[in-house]
Amino acid sequence: MRKIIAEKLDRAKNLLFLVIVCLQMLAITFSGFQIQAQTSYKFDFGISTNPPVMGYTKATPANKYTVTYDNDNTNGTFGFENWDSTAFGAFSRGSTNDNLNRDFIYAKPHGGGFSSFYFSVRVPEGKYTVTFYIGDPGDTSTTTIKAESRRLLVENLHLAKGQLATRTFTVIRREPAIAGGGSVSLDYSHGREDPSICLDWDHKLTFEFSGARPCIGGLDIVPVDSGITFHLCGNSTIVEQEDEPWSCWGQFIHRFYNSGIIINDLGSSGLQSSSFKNQKRLAKICSVMKPGDYLFFEFGHNEDATDAGRATFKQNMQTYYDSATKRQATMVFVTPTARHADTDPATSVGQFAQNTRDYAKALTGSKVVDLNASVLDMKTALANPAYGSDNTAIYCHVPVSPQWPDQPAVDDGTHFCDFGGYELAKWVARTGMKAAGIDLQKYLLDTAAFDPNKPDLKSAWSFPYSLDTVFRHSTPGATVYKDTVSAVTGLLSGGNVPSFPHSISINLVSSALAYSVSAAGNADIGIFSMNGKVVARKLLTIEKTGSIAWKDLGNLPTGIYFIRMKVNGFEAGKNTFFKL
Repeated sequence: MRKIIAEKLDRAKNLLFLVIVCLQMLAITFSGFQIQAQTSYKFDFGISTNPPVMGYTKATPANKYTVTYDNDNTNGTFGFENWDSTAFGAFSRGSTNDNLNRDFIYAKPHGGGFSSFYFSVRVPEGKYTVTFYIGDPGDTSTTTIKAESRRLLVENLHLAKGQLATRTFTVIRREPAIAGGGSVSLDYSHGREDPSICLDWDHKLTFEFSGARPCIGGLDIVPVDSGITFHLCGNSTIVEQEDEPWSCWGQFIHRFYNSGIIINDLGSSGLQSSSFKNQKRLAKICSVMKPGDYLFFEFGHNEDATDAGRATFKQNMQTYYDSATKRQATMVFVTPTARHADTDPATSVGQFAQNTRDYAKALTGSKVVDLNASVLDMKTALANPAYGSDNTAIYCHVPVSPQWPDQPAVDDGTHFCDFGGYELAKWVARTGMKAAGIDLQKYLLDTAAFDPNKPDLKSAWSFPYSLDTVFRHSTPGATVYKDTVSAVTGLLSGGNVPSFPHSISINLVSSALAYSVSAAGNADIGIFSMNGKVVARKLLTIEKTGSIAWKDLGNLPTGIYFIRMKVNGFEAGKNTFFKL
């Protein structure tokens, strides 16, 4: 009897063990499915009548990303950004050997000789390897791809008829919250880092596809926890500039590395080495820094030039160095970019370039990338007649152009244009890093050294502007109005009936809008950020003249905005205004 009972107990134990094992296997399988479903995002771009490739979600022009920052809380939400200056469509070539490219999204011709469209996906904060499927099986294509705030990934990729290609990069989607508590203090002035406006701090990954004829068949977005991250600390000379025509090397350097290098640029305009720390940007970096990463320090333009200020600068260099070495990361000090008026590396940027060189010597094991000296070399080379005798070529010197009559001339001898940002990034990646004793050549897409004394010819360099410039300059004669009482009144330029003086006035204090148009009817009034993102919109029926109470006007963050008004489908005018 005891033997029978023991045998039954043994069978029961074995059965229970099998049940537990099966449940564990089921849990693992289910968990794996959930993880895959929640964190990997794969999209087949094209027409709605073509079924998606297995494992992919179909994305057509009808899929618009319409959620706002405040209610954007569902991972996997995706769509094309509904920005007014985009003109794109879907096309199918029928059956091909590559199903992802048999149909695709392409940009239609638009102003400035290039096309552009944006695609966004709501994803958790983290690092993602993104693969783009590029090309048209039946025609040529030329594609440039940027991520978030104009981070250059693919530059003018020309593909012949029927030629297809893939390109893979790793990008970061970040948010202000810091693991363990605290948050980065964002710069809301001029909407620079306002998550409701800018692309770097919102809840999604955004990709811009532009060029003579960009064609995208699909993309994969897969989370990763590997790779080497460059964490960039600095000011407006390194920041990912939100708006054209300004650019920085920090947003172009992605272009020169493969997916093994990730760029995490937390630079922000106007910062000192102290304020960067005080805004918890260094703490944010430290919360995600891993052994093998690199911490880049480029400050100087905004530092206090007194003896006390230099002592603080030196002390901060030590703090950043300690933060890197504590986490087994490599500390890289970058000498601040030279200003156009600078001629001597010893006195450039108020001597902070030389201070960086000198102070770094005392920190054993730190690396120095002498960007300051390379900028001075480039400036000298560009003054040569062979380069057009223009030593301002890398800076943001933009003359008044018939194409953009509303843009006043920009004469900025500190910050850089697209060409300048590109040249500096090219030097840092392909020459400066190696000169500093940092051997990451195997991650470079092209290992050829770049001599700052032999820069590229700007006249031979072409690059599509990001959408905000097209949007900003799409109407001749517009004016940026600034008023200290936050009220704007002005004539809307352009319009389909130019003989009629369409007008609009905006009072940002009383949150009201007054207008005068040539005909009553259905009105579409939109307010956009300067990169073209919809901030507020009203669809209503109006008379020839009248006023509208619009509370969203008073809630706009500080910054420059674009307003456009259509009546009965015709454009009544557009303009820009400044919210103080």
